Amino acid sequence: MARQKARIGRQLGVRPLAFLGVFLAASTLVSGCLKTDTPTGPVPQGEIRAASQKEMLSRGESLYSEIHAEWRTKAQSLQVSSRDRGCDQIRIIANMLDPLTEDQLRCLIAFKLAKGRDRDQDEFADGLAQAFVVSLGNTGKRDLLVEVLSGEFPRATVFYWTEFYVVFYDADKINRPILVFVEAYRLSKSEKVKQGLAEALRHAFSGLVSQNAGVSDDTFVQICSEWYLKNERRCVVNEEYSLNCKFYEGFKVPLFIVKP
Repeated sequence: MARQKARIGRQLGVRPLAFLGVFLAASTLVSGCLKTDTPTGPVPQGEIRAASQKEMLSRGESLYSEIHAEWRTKAQSLQVSSRDRGCDQIRIIANMLDPLTEDQLRCLIAFKLAKGRDRDQDEFADGLAQAFVVSLGNTGKRDLLVEVLSGEFPRATVFYWTEFYVVFYDADKINRPILVFVEAYRLSKSEKVKQGLAEALRHAFSGLVSQNAGVSDDTFVQICSEWYLKNERRCVVNEEYSLNCKFYEGFKVPLFIVKP
């Protein structure tokens, strides 16, 4: 092709580079003639976000279906009468979440929160909500944990109140784990979720409840945050708090013990 262009150029008395310039100019002219009147300006940001959100939800739906199918297969091998069946199911899901990339997790979280509860999949949906807490805490993905708790808050995780599970088991992987619940509360756009998070914080900081009777959830959450930051170095997790979930009405202790 190059030799042919050079030969034609010589025949026309045009140097190869000059001929190339003529060729490109002609191509541009023809291209311009073929253009339509379709606008070529920047795509509105709203359309870009909508397309991106749609793609994210589509990817999340695929991941959700794959994990649900694998969970169903593995869950069938568990003993129906086993006391730890529910716990085992959560761990099965958590083990499938651990290898996912942050991008995949964001897609899955977005779809799960958009999907809400499905009556035909309540057991799996509830297990996935708890598995997010287990997996994201275990892998130290703090921002994603805040994000998922702001959209759906499982009151209990693997037989423990969720705030105890995160603070007790993930303290070495998550910075200031109790503040995850404060940040999730502030980020949440769901009144139901905010109520659940505020309730959890009222249980965790039960000693502050009587001192601040009648204050709004927003105010109490702020009080909890300020109190913790002030006393953080003296706070030790109260392991007896784990009993609160089993003996909720008759046994209430604060989540933290403050050392002298």
